[in-house]
Amino acid sequence: MRVSPDGFANRNIPEASKRFLIEAGLPKSAAPYLSFTDLADSLRPVWEIWGNPDDWNEADRLRLSRYYVIGSDGNSGNPICIDEADGGNIVTLEHEDWFASVMFVNSSVPQLAEFLLLFNGADTEQQIVVELEQVDSDALKEGCFWRYELDAGVDV
Repeated sequence: MRVSPDGFANRNIPEASKRFLIEAGLPKSAAPYLSFTDLADSLRPVWEIWGNPDDWNEADRLRLSRYYVIGSDGNSGNPICIDEADGGNIVTLEHEDWFASVMFVNSSVPQLAEFLLLFNGADTEQQIVVELEQVDSDALKEGCFWRYELDAGVDV
């Protein structure tokens, strides 16, 4: 799933992430149960994808204006977003608490893509942890998405 160059209008996204999403894109789906079909041609805010337009008041829109949806976690249904206000970090937003809880996923879109490739191609969990650590050590810290997935025993 790729984004057209026009899909970044008025978005403060790091150049490396823009370039990656324009040129390479992300897969429609990938382990562990991730989907990137929300990334249809442009980066859209949470309120354009989740719920009805009437569900969102101005305070919600302002609070969530920094997040642009690129996909979702199929296990929980939480959106995967680029955090424009935090240097383009990739995060998930917890839909059960109306997107108040944020979990770090990766430091950038290219690092997310590398994690997806490694996660789907590693022979052992020990091997994958070593390789993932080299790509984005922050993503393996306690309380982060990938640490949670590894601790939950997701097959690699």
